[in-house]
Amino acid sequence: MLKGRYRQDLSHSRNLKELWLDANYLEGSIPESITSLTSLTTLTLDNNNLTGSLPQEGGLCNLKNLSLLNLAVNEFEGQLPACLGNLTSLRTLYLNKNRFEGTFPSSLFHALRSLTAIFLSDDNFSGSFSLSSLANHSNLKVFSISCSNAHLKLETENPPSIPSFQLRLFRIHKCSLNEANNKTMPTFLLHQYDLLALELSHLNISGTFPSWLLTNNTRLSYFNLTHNLFTTPFKLNPASKLLQMESFDISSNPIRDEMPSHIGYIFPNLISLNMSSTSLRGYFPASIGEMRQLNDLDLSNNNLFGSLPQEFGQGNNELRFLKLSNNNLSGSCLPIGSNFTHLLSLDLNNNNFKGKFQGGFMNSTGLIMLDLSANQLFREIPSWIGNFKI
Repeated sequence: MLKGRYRQDLSHSRNLKELWLDANYLEGSIPESITSLTSLTTLTLDNNNLTGSLPQEGGLCNLKNLSLLNLAVNEFEGQLPACLGNLTSLRTLYLNKNRFEGTFPSSLFHALRSLTAIFLSDDNFSGSFSLSSLANHSNLKVFSISCSNAHLKLETENPPSIPSFQLRLFRIHKCSLNEANNKTMPTFLLHQYDLLALELSHLNISGTFPSWLLTNNTRLSYFNLTHNLFTTPFKLNPASKLLQMESFDISSNPIRDEMPSHIGYIFPNLISLNMSSTSLRGYFPASIGEMRQLNDLDLSNNNLFGSLPQEFGQGNNELRFLKLSNNNLSGSCLPIGSNFTHLLSLDLNNNNFKGKFQGGFMNSTGLIMLDLSANQLFREIPSWIGNFKI
């Protein structure tokens, strides 16, 4: 583990190809001895405490053979050097979580045609950036940006384009997206078929739920559309089976549709399912019991009614976290014979569960949080509750 300023002179290591200095406690600016290593193909300086601005000429721009440059999670500031656009061999670029500022350097990314992965945060950039400027980047597989302010305007529709790339990961988080087009869904995604991970979160995108994304991209493993304005219809193709889907989060959208009864058959290998605060209605699907690896389930703040099915209680024995609060569920809190042996947290508050404190909890002795408030339970608290390890 390196600490403090990095003072070692590396200028004599002219044949060095890879330099990995990430996840240390390095401080100060990037030494000139590093920027003289013109044979470098890999330079990773992420997760340090490096500061200062990058030289507008020379500096990192001398490293013409770089294919991977990682400056993420430092405290660099100032404008990004336009001369970084001369690093034509660059394939992977991490610039996220710094303090860069000024007009967003769209021309820089337009020039780097070999890029396969771009990781950004908006820092203090201003201006606009159209993803159509990357349309001819045929090698691009990853585009990820997370925003912290509204100074940078992202556009995908001005002008509209059909890109030459097929993305594997596409992520936009807390950004100003498509304001000139009523915050609509990026239409170029209609032409993407290889996505493994998709996140469009906290963007206030409007329109109907884009079920076509699931139809077009059958290898998705991560799907996050939380905190948007998607509405009905919420349709899942009953003929689909997304075997690689592990995390599905569409929480905080005003969907207001029926809960698909066949959802468990479509996502049999889910680990995390969050559909809270979507105004979904209908019966709790018995098919959720088919999600044998489900670890985290949140269907709170909806309009679900009826009792929890026996198939659910006996099928999901990997559940750790179960949250069904603020619905209209009734019957027993948990079906008798439930097999939630790994359950740590159970929140069923503000429902219509009635009757005695039934024995569906008896196999959940590892509980550390149990909330049954605001229901209609009566009679004595059973003695076996003392077996919990709360």
